[in-house]
Amino acid sequence: MTKVLFVTNDFPPQSGGIESFIAGLIAQLPKNSVVVHASSQKDLAQQEEYDQKISDDLGVVVVRDRQRILLPTRGLRKRVAGTIHAHAIEKVVFGASVPLGLLAPALRKVGVRQIVAITHGHEVWWSKVPLFSAMLRRVGAHVDHLTYLGNFTKEAISKALHQTDRAKLEQLPPGVDLDFFTPGEKPATLIERYGLEQKRIILCVGRIVQRKGQDALIDALSIVRETNPDVHLLIVGAGNYEQSLRKRVTTLKIENSVTFVGRVPYKELPDHFRLADIFASPARDRFGGLEVEGLGIVYLEASAAGIAVLAGNSGGAPDAVQEGVTGRVVDGRNINQIAHALQELLNDHESRARMGAQGRAWMEREWGWHVIGARFRALLDMN
Repeated sequence: MTKVLFVTNDFPPQSGGIESFIAGLIAQLPKNSVVVHASSQKDLAQQEEYDQKISDDLGVVVVRDRQRILLPTRGLRKRVAGTIHAHAIEKVVFGASVPLGLLAPALRKVGVRQIVAITHGHEVWWSKVPLFSAMLRRVGAHVDHLTYLGNFTKEAISKALHQTDRAKLEQLPPGVDLDFFTPGEKPATLIERYGLEQKRIILCVGRIVQRKGQDALIDALSIVRETNPDVHLLIVGAGNYEQSLRKRVTTLKIENSVTFVGRVPYKELPDHFRLADIFASPARDRFGGLEVEGLGIVYLEASAAGIAVLAGNSGGAPDAVQEGVTGRVVDGRNINQIAHALQELLNDHESRARMGAQGRAWMEREWGWHVIGARFRALLDMN
């Protein structure tokens, strides 16, 4: 059987969007076909438990490097080459294209025939900084395929590549678990937990940082309440901007219309989506476009749950929403525009329901893991 080696810093049990993406891709490949060379993690007991589980479930062999952070050094090159020889590897996937993709030329010399490098969102700013852009260009020159999330990231990354290497770009976003994120009735348990009886609910899920736009959402809510006094904003997540947001809520005197939930267990996320009438995260660019949304998997999860979406026009976020079809895309810095879009959605139940249904259908056609998995296997010639 053909073996595929993933070389990555981003791997469970460490949690995060990239880690989930890599684990999802691995699950799309045949059982017993994957070896992972990953960084070691702090909690060794949790690491060993996860590595054993993925071995039992999928036949994945996990090789933990002695380093907590993998960098393309001579030492790592030798250790990865050892893994390649030990498992007769001919195909390699870099879990993040830079900087580990710089190992590609050396791995060719030890017998690797096919290399895929995965990109996420941070490559957008890499592409704009000369030194990092040169690294990305070198990676692009030595791999067979360089993936991108959506049109925005494709355009940014392509500018850093040699023109002849731009043909290597292939779209490969994270898939959505359509059996996990599903439409359904509002859960009575959560309505009772948060005291949301007779409320219309705007949900925001994500890290509480300035880029995500929760502050603009709160400001817009103070306007929306004038015509929709039954509206309530539920903010799920945590981050260093939370205290500032709490002060903002107090200043606007809308404490009874905003609930900060904090982090919730992953298994409870689908029910939180089902609780919502609208999902809203008006993300915005920061630092002159160096900090942007790469895509926004949370918008896709909301659509999978059959919820109308309001997204900000930051980076690749519009790639995750079909304007006027699955939701609305707004200027994340324009409070009046955000408020107006929310009011329109709140006041038009039929439009909300139609957008939610169309979002679910779009997920089933183009974003489910069955679609993304087939695309990934095709890149590796494993369909």
